[in-house]
Amino acid sequence: MSSSTIHAQDFMSVLPPECCDMVWQLLPSDALHSCMLVSKLWYSDVVPLLYKDVVLECDNYFFQKFSQAMRNSPHLALMVRSLTFTHSDRLAKDIDYFMVKCIEPLRNLQCLRLDGAFSGFGKRLAQMEERGSCFPHLKELHLGTHGQMLADVSHVWKLPALQSLQVVIGDYTRYEFDFSSWPMAENLKSLSLSCANIDYQRVSSLLSLAPGLCRLDFVDFRDVTEQESAQDYSKLKLEQLADLECLMLGVITYSKMHNVDVMDIMPERGHLQPITNLKRLHKLDVSVNSLLGWYPEEAPRISDVIPTSLTTLTLNDDCVGQCGYKWTEKQLITRLWDLLRATTTGNTNVQTIEFGPLGDRWTGETLDELRQVIKQSGSQFEEEMVEGHGQYLKIHV
Repeated sequence: MSSSTIHAQDFMSVLPPECCDMVWQLLPSDALHSCMLVSKLWYSDVVPLLYKDVVLECDNYFFQKFSQAMRNSPHLALMVRSLTFTHSDRLAKDIDYFMVKCIEPLRNLQCLRLDGAFSGFGKRLAQMEERGSCFPHLKELHLGTHGQMLADVSHVWKLPALQSLQVVIGDYTRYEFDFSSWPMAENLKSLSLSCANIDYQRVSSLLSLAPGLCRLDFVDFRDVTEQESAQDYSKLKLEQLADLECLMLGVITYSKMHNVDVMDIMPERGHLQPITNLKRLHKLDVSVNSLLGWYPEEAPRISDVIPTSLTTLTLNDDCVGQCGYKWTEKQLITRLWDLLRATTTGNTNVQTIEFGPLGDRWTGETLDELRQVIKQSGSQFEEEMVEGHGQYLKIHV
């Protein structure tokens, strides 16, 4: 049969929906594309759904096609498993339209990535719950870069199948918040949490509701206008996360008084303790003074404060860039030498050490000494320049 004959009949339009569904699921993408070339119905309704992960932009041609497909073909909406949507200011006034017309029909959605300023997602999720609509199968949720209110995050926390969550919580340190009404997130395994000036004890309360976490990325954006230091990481009470396998901790400080957006300093007092009881932890990314403390003369050995399960250690630090920083390059070299020796005696199982960024003073004699110490330990290393960050050393024990 010729293409013109098929086109005239528009064969897909005479098939019942369940047959169209079966064709869509079983045919590969190139075959589906061939079908759409001869079917007006499929070209208008199914073209945005060809791929496993539907990627849309607010000004993208496929955004309109996607919206139309969701309205005209509810059975196709139930097939969408993954959606990535990039938001811009142009869509800000139409966010409710996007939620209702595009996202809400996707009842079987398993992964949703919102890239941009979706500040009211949790509130709109609550409205969907009132209408009897929810995402019972949603496993992965990225809520963009805009700060969410804790009250709105509570609705996200209730998603029954949620396993991975990326969220930014805004500057609400001054307000008390009660977590007693929040449910336990039994299925949550990965949490990427960025907070602005939030009390660490409050973060600890939040973490207690996800006891099965395997991965935690926590970044604290802290205004140092009225204080010289961030908080003590020990308030996070990480020992309650017995299943934790990967941990990243970071502090980005800034000053509103001096009209500075971000300063490259990480002033933390106190240090991360205790984590030796995290028997499953195999990857740790943390600053030196967070791990060992503020003062070198009081600091323990690295091998004494990390669990024996740890295999990859990333020490993110630039001595020169720290505000009130007490560590010198030679003191850091000594600590690294102690750790490298501990790997040869079996006191630790660390296999990879990533260290950096190396500041301006890590040149000449000090950098040569660092390289020599690594060679003397019998380890191999490679140097890498990371654009926008600086030079890093990756040591293979």
